[in-house]
Amino acid sequence: MARATDTVTREIIKNALMSAADTMALTVVRTARSAVIKHGMDFSTSIFTAEGEQVAQGLTLPPHLGSMAPALEGVMNAFGDDVNPEDVFANNDPYEGGSHLPDIFLFKPIFVNEALFGWSCCIGHQTDIGGRVAGGNACDNTEIYQEGLRIPPLKLYESGKPVQAIFDVIDRNVRVPGNVLGDLRAQLAACHIRSTFRHATRCRRSRLFSVLYPGRNNFHGSGSSWRVSFQRFRSELDLRFLRAAP
Repeated sequence: MARATDTVTREIIKNALMSAADTMALTVVRTARSAVIKHGMDFSTSIFTAEGEQVAQGLTLPPHLGSMAPALEGVMNAFGDDVNPEDVFANNDPYEGGSHLPDIFLFKPIFVNEALFGWSCCIGHQTDIGGRVAGGNACDNTEIYQEGLRIPPLKLYESGKPVQAIFDVIDRNVRVPGNVLGDLRAQLAACHIRSTFRHATRCRRSRLFSVLYPGRNNFHGSGSSWRVSFQRFRSELDLRFLRAAP
């Protein structure tokens, strides 16, 4: 039977997760190469449960956030259980849950005790994605092949190692590879938030697990233990946020 979560605990968890998503967004702004993402801020960050349910979003573009779950669903459908620590997945295919081709989604699984615990996500609008016109957008396109490079759900990193062939394909098919690959690496940096969840093992024993996964009988630990866990968890997030701030 699921344990009830009081409003104070739920608010603490919500703010901790949203702080993590905001830290991801700050990482993108500070490391992106193109004006589209760095100054126009045409990107978004988010955190999902293992089942693909969105639980937090960064203070970025709301229109992107509705497209993240379908894009993650496309990745999950394509790979099933073939998800390993340090994998990074990419997807921009509208027929696999993506939006339009310039928007490339990156997803990184978050593991706790060798079990999939959640996903970090970053979507960025690339300066160019190939196609018949610069930028990939033209009102007189008649088919998707004119819009640019389609990236079906695939692994950009496999067990922590880059799949260089994918980077080479992107490099050869866009007009400004320096900006596009630089922005992709900014998105990768944002998705590498596993250190933010350094206390996730403690949090799993606390109310975090019962909030993200209601109905599962996996909660163990006293009230004092989860309070200490969240105090440390939130303190680390706040410290990272302040360090990243301009």
